Amino acid sequence: MGVILTRHITSSSTGSGASSGVFTSAEKLSLEMEMEFKAAIPSYYKELQYTNGDLTNIGIWFDSSKVTKLFNKDLLFSGGNLSQTLLTRITDSSKILKLFNYTDGNLTSVTVSAG
Repeated sequence: MGVILTRHITSSSTGSGASSGVFTSAEKLSLEMEMEFKAAIPSYYKELQYTNGDLTNIGIWFDSSKVTKLFNKDLLFSGGNLSQTLLTRITDSSKILKLFNYTDGNLTSVTVSAG
């Protein structure tokens, strides 16, 4: 699927962050796609699918004719919790996979891979 993204910001003895501030190409792709998807939701035709009351798919189309699909987002649930999302940008088939991990019902980590 590509590179696994992890970005930890920690404080050094001087109080500045340990991160260099430079994003990897996978992080850039992830940020770009997330921003495009969020901007497309209110602007374009969307189709929502539910399974057992859970939102399981969001399709974003250019218009209601559904000729040109822009994005597809699949959501998978396990034990009542969102366990993963897969966002696909249709124009170039780029994907962002997010895996959500829980401990005692509390979200403890999110692992993101892009490619």
